[in-house]
Amino acid sequence: MDYLVAGSPERARELVEKLTLNSTERLYASAQLALFDGDPTCAFELLGEVDSETARLQQVRLAISGRVRLTPEITPPPGEDPALELGYGTALLAEGFREEGMERLRTIEEGILGAVANLVLAGELDGYDEAEERRLALGRAWRLSNAALRPLILPDYLAAVRDVGGGRGIAGELERLRGEVEVGSPPWIDLTVWLIQAREPFEARDVAWELAGYAPEEAFAILGELEPCLPIELPRLAALALEVDDTELARKAIDGISLSPAVFLLKGEYEHAIGRPRQALAQYAEIFDDPELGGLARLYAGVTELSRDRRAAAEVHWSRVAMAGVPTELAGTYLERDALLVTAKADYYRANLRRYTSPEEAAELYADALAGGLSGKERARAAWRLATLRAASGEWTEAAEAFTQAAYDPAYRPHVEYWQPRMKQLAGLDTEPPAYNWAYPFYELPVRGVRWWVLPETAELTLRGVFADLLYTRPEDEELALLLTLASVADDDLFTSYANVVERYHPDDPDANAALAQAYARRGFEIGDYVVLPEIVYAGRALANYEPGALSVLGVLPLAYPLTYLDATLKAAGTFGIDPLLLLALVREESRFDSEIVSKAGAVGLTQKMPATAAMLAAELELHDYDLRDPTDSLLLGAAYLRKMLDRHDGNLALALAGYNAGPGNARHWVKSFEELPPDVWLLLEPFDETRRYIIRVVGSYYRYRQLYGE
Repeated sequence: MDYLVAGSPERARELVEKLTLNSTERLYASAQLALFDGDPTCAFELLGEVDSETARLQQVRLAISGRVRLTPEITPPPGEDPALELGYGTALLAEGFREEGMERLRTIEEGILGAVANLVLAGELDGYDEAEERRLALGRAWRLSNAALRPLILPDYLAAVRDVGGGRGIAGELERLRGEVEVGSPPWIDLTVWLIQAREPFEARDVAWELAGYAPEEAFAILGELEPCLPIELPRLAALALEVDDTELARKAIDGISLSPAVFLLKGEYEHAIGRPRQALAQYAEIFDDPELGGLARLYAGVTELSRDRRAAAEVHWSRVAMAGVPTELAGTYLERDALLVTAKADYYRANLRRYTSPEEAAELYADALAGGLSGKERARAAWRLATLRAASGEWTEAAEAFTQAAYDPAYRPHVEYWQPRMKQLAGLDTEPPAYNWAYPFYELPVRGVRWWVLPETAELTLRGVFADLLYTRPEDEELALLLTLASVADDDLFTSYANVVERYHPDDPDANAALAQAYARRGFEIGDYVVLPEIVYAGRALANYEPGALSVLGVLPLAYPLTYLDATLKAAGTFGIDPLLLLALVREESRFDSEIVSKAGAVGLTQKMPATAAMLAAELELHDYDLRDPTDSLLLGAAYLRKMLDRHDGNLALALAGYNAGPGNARHWVKSFEELPPDVWLLLEPFDETRRYIIRVVGSYYRYRQLYGE
């Protein structure tokens, strides 16, 4: 199976021929080969001869996807496995056998799969005379559901019961559930939205404004449907409309506000939002001297000037920012949040302007912004930039302190886990070694003393044969186990909807992301679709939040680092004397193995070559007929360019990758500093931010590929 998924069918055929004739293993493997060859009917028949749950689930998936036609005559009789009954029922419905499909679904009466079966049934009960039966099915689904299923059930259930006056009873249940989850979390937001829908309009307004502080878009949509706002609510509604980019409603709300300083601030924000900076600046100027709103007006005027590339004018405004506040009618809006941090934001914006021209001044401004309470992602960016400026000045202890503040943002945490102790090490302080980093394997290398900028010898590539087993590992958590089941037995809409809720409710949960990676890989594998982008993304998130001992998370490493286009990769790498695992790592980071991808800059294909660069390389290779979207051509041209960069920099992998990403001219400027600094410190300080991240990702992926398949 691993060779098929890697796009190496001939090697897979050789292995199948060695299996015992008519054995379960050979029948199952032959079915996968038939599917790879584009014969799903043959695959379905071969799977029918395999006595295993895995084979039956794959048969169901093939039927639901429409690759084979399932009829009542060839459907197995009802059994005791509710997952298969759900799958057979769904497949029969997809083929138009309504009564037969619904009958299979009605046999599933209990448990979480009972909730799913009733949800699918309700979707079929769309006739006028079926309304009551639909309501009852949705009610059963609601009672049997888990948290992740509720968003798929409750909107329709509320609509169904509203006609018979059952909404108030549900409201009490929603209030109870809302009190059990964290305020502002995705489940809380969903429960609040449903609670508003279950209540009468006059009862819902206060809850909607409560929601606005955590989910402005959802609150805005609800408030727009309720009775017209009271005059005192118009400023808040205008601010909310601006926050969600509804400029038309913002204008209407602003027009209804009595003249006050807040009107000028809101009008300025409105003019900026619709792309009229001069008019925006005129509005802000009206309240520059206002003791309450003047600071915000200066802050936003600077942002508007910067949008016109008037950096000096922006600097003037930000240097004059003083403390600010907002009137009570704007309480709870983004304007109030900005007012609380107005001087910190101004210092942060000024520091960004001076980051390259006056690094010492920028460092002091970043420090002031952090001391002033700067929050969110801006705080993490300020801390990271301050740390790099301190490191560039050799202030290692101060750099370590700044890196610590960047760790509050999960996106920065894996990097801080390396750089913070590394700065202490350079300062000569006692410190624990950097933590083992599964998300960014690059950081393991300096800790282990690996000279990562020097190309190692090419290792023999070996597949481990773990792919199929990984896809059918069952999580203990009920929500995640259902996700894996739905990967096989649900249609696209149901599976995708449930997967989206799992992702939204558990964005940083490593087990949830590992299950999502498995589910998408399994869903594709069962129909012979080996697109790997979803599993790379979810497996990467799982590893980023890995906690020691979570072995189930480490099991998704092969999904995070696939061997897609293996045969073409081996050929291209062999042509130019490159380790194929290095080429795979480069493709993983450039395109996530999407052969059709085109970047904003115009780079195309697996190895992301610009058309002009590709034309130059093709001429050198006498490759007259090529297509950058063709995997074989893209890999050949990418390998040629990587070989050129390696030769230009005497095999230095760091500089070669810098040249591949930022261009050979930029890489040439960094040669001297590479010779003067420790290689990891050079990587932190010298290349462009994008290029630094690129080198970290490619080198880290290369060594992870070597760990999985070459060592």
